This record gives sequence, structure tokens and C-alpha cells, in this order.
Amino acid sequence: MPVEEKERFLNRILKNPTVSFDALVQDSFGNYVIQIVQQLYPKIVCTPGQLEHEEPPLGEQNLSREHLDVIFGQLRDNVVRYSIHKHGCRAIQTGLQVFTMSQKIGMLTEILKQNKVRECSFDYHGNHVIQKCIIELGQIVEEPKASSSVPGVLQDVEEKKGAAEIKQLMQEIESDIVSYCLNEFCCRIIQRMFEFCHVELIESSARIILGNYQILSSNEYGIFVLSSILEHGQPQHKSYILNLIQGNAAVMAIQKDGSKLIENSIRMIFHVNQKHLSHCSQLFQILDEVIYLPNRVSKQAFGQQQQ
Repeated sequence: MPVEEKERFLNRILKNPTVSFDALVQDSFGNYVIQIVQQLYPKIVCTPGQLEHEEPPLGEQNLSREHLDVIFGQLRDNVVRYSIHKHGCRAIQTGLQVFTMSQKIGMLTEILKQNKVRECSFDYHGNHVIQKCIIELGQIVEEPKASSSVPGVLQDVEEKKGAAEIKQLMQEIESDIVSYCLNEFCCRIIQRMFEFCHVELIESSARIILGNYQILSSNEYGIFVLSSILEHGQPQHKSYILNLIQGNAAVMAIQKDGSKLIENSIRMIFHVNQKHLSHCSQLFQILDEVIYLPNRVSKQAFGQQQQ
């Protein structure tokens, strides 16, 4: 379809006064129309060095971003309401992939200003929106001022703006992070933090989580958070968890939840030369416990019976 026809088609959908955007985005089928329009545009990856005055990419066949801006305008001021809606949340998530950096930050700001982080996080649908905010904005942190040149000043202003919002999000989550770790929906948010956030944003959260290792290691959702740290966390955090597993591996291996952590520890061995080289001895000791310790215990018990 020629770009002119696409433009006319999109105008009939998005600028037609007889078509209710609100009804469309919350409809089981209509929300896919909004998503498809959004997907005509490339994803924008937000990095700290991105300047707001840079021209965002056009859509397919140089399709104007005007239609995407129309969608953003309709979603704005309704971010929370759509985030906790089973269909509307999908349009929000797709928008967080293709909107400009400023627009993405604006959507997160709306959730923060309405004090709805917790409500969205513990919601069946809303937790996916919080995850997407972390995925898209989690690498933005404050950095020292660049040179006094105009580009550097613009960069510094934008970084600080994005950093403040994502930092506030992290702080709100951290204020009740143990509850997040033990929740069916929120534990996914914590996992995304360790996968996508800059280390500066999650250092204090990691300390709180590791300080509650015993609670998390015996919980069906907390175990996924610990596993995520083993996979994506900092070396010192991985070592802390592995040290606690050592000496208890054989017992944990037959536990419903603990066994998942043992599985992840053993799986790390297959990537030991790539990601986990510094933990080689710990990992093999855990493997040794799981494979050989139960056998040694059984032989010892058998010997005592013989006596």
C-alpha cells in the first residue's frame, strides 16, 4: 500500500470523530488495531546519551510520526486506567517501545504523580506496564556534566530528567521490596530490574533482598528473584547466594522451591567460561554436594547399621 493511502487510512481511524479511541483501545479486538498502527514505527531504545532534539525515526516507507503522536495524546492522562485494563495495557506497553524518550518518561511520570506504582505493580495487567518501564528506561542514570557546549548541556538536562523518574520508581519499589519479591506478579518486576537496570539503581535493593535470603529461598516466587540475581546480578551478589547454598545443596535439591535454585546453580556451570568464571569453585562444590554427598550419607548410615 502506498504511503499516501496508509496516511489516509490512519486518518480515518485516528482522526474520525465517530470512532471512539477509548472504546477501541479497551476492546478485545480494537486494541490490536492500535498496536498494529504503533508497530508501523521502529522501536526507540532509550540510552543515556540520546538527545531529545535528535529526529526520531519515521515509520514504514517514511510514514509520518503524526499518527503515533495522536495515539500518545489519547493515551496521555489515561495511562493508569489503561495500564490496569486487560486490553488497554497492551497499547501502553507497545507505546513504551515506540514513543520518543520524552514521551516514555511522560508516561512513567503520570503513574508516579498519581501514586499508582504499587497498584499497577500488584495488578494482573498493570505489572506488565511497570516491567516495560524498567526495560525501556532502566539504563538511564545521572552522570557528571558534560562539556559546556550546547549538545552537552542538552544531553545533561535530558539524562537528569529521565534519571529522576526511574530513580523514583526504584525507590518506591524498594520501600516494600520483600513484598514485591513474594508476590506472583511483582516478582517479575524485580527480575526485570536485575536484567535491565543500571547497577547504581539496584545496589541497595540487592542488599535488602540478600538480607532476606532465608524468606525468599523458601517461597515459590522469591526463588525466581534469587535465580535472577544468580543469572544477572553483580559478582559479589552471586557469591553471597552461592555461599549460602553451599553446605545445604543436597537438602535444597529435594525441596519444591529450593530445587529451582539448585537447578539454576548447576545450569551456570555450562556458562562458567563466559559469565561465571569467578564462581567456578563454588558451583562445582554445589554440584559435588548434590551428586556425591547423599551417596556418602547413605553409606555412612548403612555402616552404622552394620555395627
